[in-house]
Amino acid sequence: MRLVLGTVQFGNDYGISNKSGKLETFEVKKIIDYARKRKILTIDTAMSYENANKELSNIDIKDFSIISKLLSYINIEKNFVKSKIMSDFEKILQQFNVDKLYGLLVHNVRDLDSHNGQEIYQALLELKKKNLIEHIGVSIYEPKEYFNLLKNFDFDIIQAPFNIFDRRIVSEGVIESASKLNINIHVRSIFLQGLLIDRNLPKKFNPWSNKFNSWFDWLDQNNLSPVEACLNFVLHQPSIDSVLVGVQSKSQISEILSFIHKTKFDIPNFEINSSDVLINPSMWNNL
Repeated sequence: MRLVLGTVQFGNDYGISNKSGKLETFEVKKIIDYARKRKILTIDTAMSYENANKELSNIDIKDFSIISKLLSYINIEKNFVKSKIMSDFEKILQQFNVDKLYGLLVHNVRDLDSHNGQEIYQALLELKKKNLIEHIGVSIYEPKEYFNLLKNFDFDIIQAPFNIFDRRIVSEGVIESASKLNINIHVRSIFLQGLLIDRNLPKKFNPWSNKFNSWFDWLDQNNLSPVEACLNFVLHQPSIDSVLVGVQSKSQISEILSFIHKTKFDIPNFEINSSDVLINPSMWNNL
């Protein structure tokens, strides 16, 4: 299992518990240099992370494996999608001064359900055939999206949320299915955008205060840090290939690395109902 360095924090005020805001260039460089030193050599980004990509473009990352994610092409006129993807892909290579990518993912899974879905997929296959991409994939938000994709597409990577509260990819069979099909599972949101590690919850999450209180009480009773427990839960889950971690400082990487070789410990089932908006950050603006 590999750790993948998330980059959205490099250029945006990402995450509920983000206290430091957008990172300065010198801090981004410190994080990249330390990640390299500690052998975290895969970076996850996306075309929509414009500010983060601008920061990365000023740093030499040619020795990293880069995973990027496409823009949405739902509103692009049919038959122009392929040329737009090829143009966008060329921009990614130029921006990071690299010859190829480790992975290129569809960022908006709804693109594949649209009238442009097959053209998007064929463009990815062509780039892979030309050895410009090692792996093609898609970012999903819920298990039913994964199973719908299997009907029409064959991807190498599925990126999905997975954490103490959100265990749907296990309970609803995604990991089991992907493992049988040799699809790599990359998990993100392991700290639920910071909610699982920050005891000072924003007021809009008060309806779930009992759930969070139970979580933090259990941590206190077992003398565990929330970062340690969240990592232990994910890292000891069989058949997960990569774990995406977003950080705001070199010290946060150091903290994460200090926990990765810990023995597995039993964590109670804190899973939340799959329909609950708490495990769907895209709905949080409506709270």
